Amino acid sequence: MPHSSGGGSHGGGSHGGSHGGSSNHVSTHYFAGSRRYRRYNRRTGKEEYVYAERMPQKTGIGSFIVIGAMAVMFITAFFSGIKDDIPQKLGAHYTDLPAVYDNIDVINDDDALKETLESYQELTGICPVIYTVFDDVWNYSYADLESYTFDAYVSSFSDEEHFVIVYSISKEDRELMNEWDMYIPDYAWEAVQGDYTDPILTEKVFRSFADTVQEALERGSDPGIAFDEGFKYLSKDAGNKLSPFSISRVLTLGRVFFPLVIIAAFFGLFLFTMIKSYIRDKDVVYYEVPLDEADRITGSGSAKDIFDSYRRNHEAGRSTAAPKAARAGLIISMIFITPFVLSGLGMIISAVFMMRNVDTGTGGFMLIFGSIWTLISGAMLCGMIINLVKSNKKKEPTPLTSEYPDMKPAEPVSAPYPSGTSVQSSSADLYEPEFDPQFFGSAKSDYESDDEDYKRMKRQGYE
Repeated sequence: MPHSSGGGSHGGGSHGGSHGGSSNHVSTHYFAGSRRYRRYNRRTGKEEYVYAERMPQKTGIGSFIVIGAMAVMFITAFFSGIKDDIPQKLGAHYTDLPAVYDNIDVINDDDALKETLESYQELTGICPVIYTVFDDVWNYSYADLESYTFDAYVSSFSDEEHFVIVYSISKEDRELMNEWDMYIPDYAWEAVQGDYTDPILTEKVFRSFADTVQEALERGSDPGIAFDEGFKYLSKDAGNKLSPFSISRVLTLGRVFFPLVIIAAFFGLFLFTMIKSYIRDKDVVYYEVPLDEADRITGSGSAKDIFDSYRRNHEAGRSTAAPKAARAGLIISMIFITPFVLSGLGMIISAVFMMRNVDTGTGGFMLIFGSIWTLISGAMLCGMIINLVKSNKKKEPTPLTSEYPDMKPAEPVSAPYPSGTSVQSSSADLYEPEFDPQFFGSAKSDYESDDEDYKRMKRQGYE
């Protein structure tokens, strides 16, 4: 749809137109609450032990496939939005040529002005057309000259590559112009341009064009000279924009593509990191192995600190607050992602109708974009649903390590006495306490009554 560029008038100057989860700590040194894993590289044969809160996860190929698909989707969508902002010569989707319709005979040299317009059209592909009319032509049927100019565009041209200008004065002013050579009439002019002309004929450029025309009209030049000067300025500006190696074009392309470069760099950094991790971990396998006493001794904190850390984590894992919070987060995420899935389906439906009725090229692009959008957002929603279902199932707490050494106290072994030997000792003599029971007889740890986990750990040597 064409839109008003702007214009000017005598005494008024020129004007513009109207337009959840936590990270897994992995270390080569033991830390409280960690488990031990053997990391083995099947290609190099290298192996080492690492300590983590849970089994370390390798980077899967699916992760950077998803990131890559998102990158393609965002870059394609962004490029489709900015490609129309790149200055380039328009393809002529019209059959007429630049023209000057001087209906009130105020332009002294029509041929010179037309030659300038043709030069501009050959350079840019924009087809300029200039009309001169009396105020009576539009004053009673239209709200203003801008409305008349817009109607002149849409009633004469069906494309978006024309640049239409209407110059208007009263009949009285036209008679005074015949009597006085330097008489400046009470003129007005308006311009309307097609949407495809915007990358070349920008608002800033049109403002300079309008100022050039206004200066010439205000010093008494006839409209032919004024618009000739204006279009020569436009030709010079367009030449700089369309020249492949001009500074103006380089700056324009840099301004247009800078956000795209930022987006590409953002996704590129993610992809580089993930591919690097995938190559590094491709031949690596992890095996959980039991902790040994050296791990516990060299680890940060005493044995009691290690046990207390495990006990706190174990109790936190059994609490219901964390699972409820996780489920609530999943539900909120599902509510958030659902509109994205629906919008993707809407794009697909719109694309199908567009391909059948209006524009096959744009519809095809929208169909591909909508399919990728729906696929990614739908996969995320399905993953959230699966995680929500899994979170509702009760799971037994995972033991601290894959295997514990048997720390049960050995049963006393009774050896036979030689024949003829009498046993005089009583059971009290066999189990005589080392300390006075009045000081150490009945004290018990506060932890002893807490739960069965503490008792089990205590039997295994965590005293």
